[in-house]
Amino acid sequence: MIRRNVTLCIVLVAAVAAAGARIITLLDDKEWILWNFSKGPLLMSTRLYTQNEALNTCSELGPYRLVELRSDAIKNAVYDFMDKQNVLEAWTGGRAGNELNQEYVWSSDKTPISSPDWKDPENLHPPSNIWAESAITVVQPPRKLDLKHKDQLYKALCEPA
Repeated sequence: MIRRNVTLCIVLVAAVAAAGARIITLLDDKEWILWNFSKGPLLMSTRLYTQNEALNTCSELGPYRLVELRSDAIKNAVYDFMDKQNVLEAWTGGRAGNELNQEYVWSSDKTPISSPDWKDPENLHPPSNIWAESAITVVQPPRKLDLKHKDQLYKALCEPA
């Protein structure tokens, strides 16, 4: 496992040196689209995943996680990347928190998602059983976040952890 992660890190470092979006092949012949921006690389899967599968596939890449849109720089990079790849929706590291229909958090440290731009604010109050099984996607266009059931299939969008 350590050798695989070291090899993967070497491949990612070499790929990051190149500008623009590129398709690269990583673990188990899975293809990823690599996008470099000032804060580091973003990786988008070419396959579709449930939210749990997306979490796992990002962590299998080494020190990666589902993207967390914590700054305007990351938001803009994500939206531009999705726009250039004609991707309409992808999983983020956002999920439902502990307070029913009130709290949405980033998975890595459970901090609240501050001032999110929601695609459909009226859909953010589903029944509690659906809310607990929800996670957050990023939608391009209209450059907003959306609440979706974890079993739906979208691309994984990963960033360095």
